[in-house]
Amino acid sequence: MSTSFDEIRDLFLSKIIDYDFASLDETDINSIFDKYLASAIPKFRYCRKNLYDRDNMTRVFNETLSDTEKDILSTLCVIQWMETQINNIEEFRNHLSTKDFNIFSPANHLKEIRSTKKELENKVDSQMNYYLFDIKSSEVGVSD
Repeated sequence: MSTSFDEIRDLFLSKIIDYDFASLDETDINSIFDKYLASAIPKFRYCRKNLYDRDNMTRVFNETLSDTEKDILSTLCVIQWMETQINNIEEFRNHLSTKDFNIFSPANHLKEIRSTKKELENKVDSQMNYYLFDIKSSEVGVSD
């Protein structure tokens, strides 16, 4: 049995609003998502499945992941996506004067993104802790 990257991608896309993704074709979306996933995998500490046992060409994990494992991975991908949003705003700020930056209020937007990212990091840490101690969450098809 295996789990497709697309299952995790679809969960990821349901958790974000990014109109840039709407203008991309599936190949481009997958290319971007796969980078988020590659960054997210090492952050899923103590996963009971071997997330490194995967085929990047066919975009599948060689093990079947539980709903909990898929959800944790998709949330970690959201955090990776948020990093890019923060970096984009930081880059934008570097090109504007302080006055311009405050007029357009990206500073407030950046603050909110950082706050939301921190909340997500706390949430996914809690999810991983529950997962670590909940034997049922490693069973395929068992949802929380």
